[in-house]
Amino acid sequence: MWLVKHSVYKVFCGGESLEEVLGTMDKLESRGVKTVLDYAVEASSEDVTCITDDVFDHNLHLTWKAVETVSKKRDGLVAVKVSALGPVSTFERAGVVIAAVERLFAELCGMPVSPGHRRTLPDLLMLKELTRQAFVKGMRKLATEATVPVAAEAELNRVFDTLLAQPGRGEDDFKVSFFQWTHFLQPQKVGRDELAVFKEVIPPLSDYDADHVVATQDRLFRLCKMTAQLETKPSLLVDAEQSQVQGFISTVTSNAQKRFNKNGQSLIYNTYQAYLKETKSQVRCDIEMARRFGVSFALKLVRGAYMSFERDIAEANGYPCPVHDCIEDTHDSFDSCVRLLLENRNRVAIFIGTHNAESIRKAGELLYGMRQNPDESLTKDERTSDVSVTNVSGVGDRTHLLAPTSLPVSFGQLLGMGDNLTFTLSDSGFRVYKYVPYGPVEVTIPYLLRRVQENCGVIGRAGWELQIIVQEIKRRAYSWLGCHKQQ
Repeated sequence: MWLVKHSVYKVFCGGESLEEVLGTMDKLESRGVKTVLDYAVEASSEDVTCITDDVFDHNLHLTWKAVETVSKKRDGLVAVKVSALGPVSTFERAGVVIAAVERLFAELCGMPVSPGHRRTLPDLLMLKELTRQAFVKGMRKLATEATVPVAAEAELNRVFDTLLAQPGRGEDDFKVSFFQWTHFLQPQKVGRDELAVFKEVIPPLSDYDADHVVATQDRLFRLCKMTAQLETKPSLLVDAEQSQVQGFISTVTSNAQKRFNKNGQSLIYNTYQAYLKETKSQVRCDIEMARRFGVSFALKLVRGAYMSFERDIAEANGYPCPVHDCIEDTHDSFDSCVRLLLENRNRVAIFIGTHNAESIRKAGELLYGMRQNPDESLTKDERTSDVSVTNVSGVGDRTHLLAPTSLPVSFGQLLGMGDNLTFTLSDSGFRVYKYVPYGPVEVTIPYLLRRVQENCGVIGRAGWELQIIVQEIKRRAYSWLGCHKQQ
């Protein structure tokens, strides 16, 4: 363990304690680079039986300490793992309910519903609105077909009236939008109390799971509330995780955004993984969600870190793999999401997490094109600036960009990787971050090894990216070993 700590760990981790991390943050700050602080711990559904609420509360405390540390610097960010705040097995079961809620809306609206795990694309659902007649008739029909008790028409009308009163309405005040529907039909509420009419068509969560859904969301909300009260407010980046739990994570993060991303503040970010086939559709839907609720939409875009897991679990369970079929499709997905976000940059805060120089180059070209063809959303500073990114390996010729300080756009790379990208962006005046894991060696090293293993599928096909990572690890490890051999 001593060897690991003084070689690979020292390169890719910020320290074992927050005191050590401050030194790493100071070094990065001297180069104009900011920090995303991440306590490197994860949970799995396999160990849920030995995890108690005390553990989740302790993880919340650790995350809060990271927030306090980052708040000492301007524009700091903290990574948040929802899987550290509640039992993952509950998240999986809540995700099943969330998916069933979406399918029910699609079915009641007369849309074709795919069997199993395949979702109706969110940007198609967001265009639909549900009439009273379709709701009442459809709910009674589903109950009859399932040979379960049929809810009284008066009760269904009462529920529909409650749905109409929810925020997120569409163009027709007498129809229920997809956003009103999902806002009200939260997984812990479906089949209970005022939503009891749904228990025959959507199997509700157990009391145990419902309580843990509430407790997990409460922990996330408490973290947001405490962060919002700080004088220097870091933003919180909620990490993406496996698709089995991502539906729940996205739901509680969206709920937090509705509550805390107000008055132009981008306190909490959700993460989107471009290697998933539905990601662009989800991004488009969530941009519209933020508009309907009058909140800031903040997101981190990455390629993704669980490709091998997603393919294995899909094959084992006999459903279509949610991941793009090839790395080229993932690259296209990532770059098209960046384009969509930059086109809506006056409505979103964007964190672009990538080690791919080509994606950064394409983002630069998009920004340059926007400056060449200014529209009403550009400020005077954006129109007149002329900032360039040069000498980035793989980026190519000089690319003129909009004024970095006037854009709600940040870039990020992992500590110990992509330094040529990070420091060139920083030297050009862009807001750029290093993702800094920290924690005891025995906790952090397994975390890093998982990251490498999970990324091998994506990075391996990219070829040059895999070579960069492997060569960097070997170079630094061999350099350290060679140095000590000479001594």
